[in-house]
Amino acid sequence: MSNRIESLGKLRAYFGFGLGTLVDRIVLQKTVYILAHLGCPGLSEYKKDFTMYIHGPYSRKLAKDAYEFNVETIKHADLSPVEEEKINLFKKIVNFAKDTGVSLEYFMACEMVADLIYFYSGRLVSDENNAFELLKERKTYFNDSVKVKNVIDFLRSEKVI
Repeated sequence: MSNRIESLGKLRAYFGFGLGTLVDRIVLQKTVYILAHLGCPGLSEYKKDFTMYIHGPYSRKLAKDAYEFNVETIKHADLSPVEEEKINLFKKIVNFAKDTGVSLEYFMACEMVADLIYFYSGRLVSDENNAFELLKERKTYFNDSVKVKNVIDFLRSEKVI
């Protein structure tokens, strides 16, 4: 089993990811994208495969692996200390985005964080105003510039962007 498949299996078992709904698939894609960006072991192969899509960064390779992988084969895999550290940072970031100011649904917070990381890591934006305008253009529910700026500031404080 490849390193990326093993890592995906651990994450699917840990988070209980399903694939039954669009929201399930969005959360899986954004979680893996963010964790790959944070340097979570085993996910670097996915990192280079992500491109911007309707609901943010999307990897065809990840989608294929997720559908082909049988989550039952890994009931509960032990996470390494580094994986736990990256997952805890991921949760901290997404929960901040979800609960700061006007609350967002969890999948929306994942989307916002993933989009912002994508924009900044690809140097598609130069400042908070550019980031907000690009988000608002892509998704009408990201219409609070203060919230977006707070999330950007938080990502910077955590040295994510």
